[in-house]
Amino acid sequence: MRGGRGLGTRRLLHAPISFQRGVAIRQRTIAAIAALLCLLALAAPVAAGQLEDAKDAESRGDWATAIKLLRPLAEEGNPVAQGHLGMFYEIGRGVPVDFVEALKWL
Repeated sequence: MRGGRGLGTRRLLHAPISFQRGVAIRQRTIAAIAALLCLLALAAPVAAGQLEDAKDAESRGDWATAIKLLRPLAEEGNPVAQGHLGMFYEIGRGVPVDFVEALKWL
């Protein structure tokens, strides 16, 4: 009788610890995912703001500022920034006409 009770008690005592570890792991995972989503949400508006600033500079004819703002975005792979930068090199806005450089971005 003692052996049967001891095993049952032991199982009951260890089950909550195992359950608590699983809950803690899930909570940390959820917290990590939430933190990652927050960082991604904050990064997108920054890039959009820089792109909008570059478009504003372009509309004012301030090609140097537009290129300065577009180049980092284009290097990061932003297709809109790459298209604008390629067009600048193709038609010579703020930079000498350079078809090789234009093709690099288009």
